Amino acid sequence: SATPPDTTSLKVWLIDYNASAGTLTAVDSTITCLDSLAPYYEFNGMSTTATYLVKAQSLDVTSSMVGASGFVPTYGASSPHWSGAANIVHTGGTDVQNITMVYGTVPAGPGFIGGLITSGAGKNTASDIPAVHMLVFLKNTATGILSQTYTDATGAYSFSSIAYGSYVIYPEVMGYATTVSATITLSASHASQTAVNFKQYTGSKTVKPIVNGIATLPTAAAFSVYPNPTAGSLNVKWNEQATGKADVTVTDITGREVYQSVIDIAATSGNTSINLPVLSNGVYFVKIKSETINFTEKLTVQH
Repeated sequence: SATPPDTTSLKVWLIDYNASAGTLTAVDSTITCLDSLAPYYEFNGMSTTATYLVKAQSLDVTSSMVGASGFVPTYGASSPHWSGAANIVHTGGTDVQNITMVYGTVPAGPGFIGGLITSGAGKNTASDIPAVHMLVFLKNTATGILSQTYTDATGAYSFSSIAYGSYVIYPEVMGYATTVSATITLSASHASQTAVNFKQYTGSKTVKPIVNGIATLPTAAAFSVYPNPTAGSLNVKWNEQATGKADVTVTDITGREVYQSVIDIAATSGNTSINLPVLSNGVYFVKIKSETINFTEKLTVQH
């Protein structure tokens, strides 16, 4: 329904929906073939006393790229969420469920949203573990789904290069009820929001936001940090600033502090170097703050 994919192949899952037990279980999958130039799928040998859902994901490598405009995983008939999918009550014979893939378009810009998702029973925090490879949607408060990404091995996710505007984050987990994040408004003075964190409660089968925080980016080029990306050494340059001392902190996208120091701004303009600790590759934020300074810059660490 949007930009033609570079391949018409999709992977389709057959999901058993047991309403009484409240479970969703993927029981089969297939790769589509072409029938009259349209992608076609088929499953055979299912139980005649079951209810099913189907879910499709494009195998196209360009228009389905995570974090960019493209086709998002879609449940039949055309829903990005399992809770809005059409049920197939199979009693025998042949059932037909067409799927219209949802296409999201990301407005380009300098904005950034990121956070962390953990998983646990909800009884305490000591047993929480990263929620790995969880599907996360970026949604526009006006038009709906814009794009998707997946959490990494640490449970972290991020969306970058997005336009100023209002957004919500929606983790999608089959069989879990999601509470969306608070509305995130990005602007020239608030171009980045980190620590949009969630917890997956395995006991109650829910995913809920736990932390929201805003990192404010500068509106003028009074400060700069370079090189960016960096392998560990960083220069801080400033112009026309009040003299004194300033706190320098580096945080990851969950808001966790990984570095802290104090720099001496002995002149209104100058330059100083700092050596960061050994950090994993990824996105971080450099924050410089004093009584007269409130500067934040996105930093990429790349070894």
